[in-house]
Amino acid sequence: MNKMKQLIFVIIGLMVAALVIGGTLMSVKSDIKNQVNNKSQSKTESISVSTNDHIKHDITFISITDTYINGNRSKGYILDKNGKKYDFNFSQKGTMTHEEVLEEAENLPKNTEGEFFTTPDDMAVIYDLCSTIDEKAGFDRKTDKNQTDTTSFYGVIYKDDKPVLVKIYSYGNINDVPHDPNAVSIKTFIMPRVPKE
Repeated sequence: MNKMKQLIFVIIGLMVAALVIGGTLMSVKSDIKNQVNNKSQSKTESISVSTNDHIKHDITFISITDTYINGNRSKGYILDKNGKKYDFNFSQKGTMTHEEVLEEAENLPKNTEGEFFTTPDDMAVIYDLCSTIDEKAGFDRKTDKNQTDTTSFYGVIYKDDKPVLVKIYSYGNINDVPHDPNAVSIKTFIMPRVPKE
């Protein structure tokens, strides 16, 4: 009989211990879940804040395709801070520098409807990368005489509220492959999204 009582007490003790351990584990699990949710929420808030902080101007990137037939003719697209793409064709305007092309393209977001290219969060990330490109890192340059066009992709960084073109890469007649790892990352992100002509 004593052994039976002991066995019942042991079983009851084990059940109480299991309940205590289970309750503790549930509490720990709940705490961990709350911490993860709080961290992801603060991370999301910091991303949206950094988007607002870092991208103050509409135009973030510009792609310019130069065609070298009867002078230089330019077309391409710009990307705005919200990840929208705006195409342009300034071929009829004759030879233009890339800075002149940018100046002409600056009004596109105000006057035309862009199309989706990427998300605002992605744009914030690649624009941050662009802001830290070391322009002295340079490029490996190759020429392909079979190509009549060169497409150059630039980040548009504003210094004293004036746009400055930061070359990221080019391809076609002139192929500039960047050395800077941030430029390489941007190229890796952009190239697969560009429609093939």
